Amino acid sequence: ESVRTQAGENPRFGGYGYTMLYRSNTGSCFAIEAVSGGIGDIPQGNRSYPVNNPVLGRGSLEEYAAGQNGKAPALVSTWFGKFEQGGFVYHLIGAGVRNQTEGCQNIPPREAVKVLESLRYLPK
Repeated sequence: ESVRTQAGENPRFGGYGYTMLYRSNTGSCFAIEAVSGGIGDIPQGNRSYPVNNPVLGRGSLEEYAAGQNGKAPALVSTWFGKFEQGGFVYHLIGAGVRNQTEGCQNIPPREAVKVLESLRYLPK
C-alpha cells in the first residue's frame, strides 16, 4: 500500500530506515521495517514462532497478548540481517503496532512466519 522512508537520524532507531506497508482487501495488514542502526532486542511474547530465513538468519515472531484496551494481539518479529557494509536489518510488525498499521487486523502468525522466511535481497 505504501512505503515511508526516514533519511538521516531516526529518533526511534537511529540511522536510515524505511517501512513498507502491505494491506489486503479483506482488512489485514502488516509492515516490514528496515533500519540501518540503533536497534535492540525485543521482549519475549506470550507465544513465539521460530523463523528460519536462509538468507537473513534465524529469529522469531513474537505474539503479545491483547491489551486491556481490547486491541488484537500484537505481532512483532526479531530483527533479521546484519549491519555489514552499511546494510539494513528487517522485521515484521502487525496490526496496531505503529500508526500506519492502525485500523486493520493481523495476518495469522503462521502466514507472518512464511512472509519472514521468504524475504530475499534483490539482485543488483
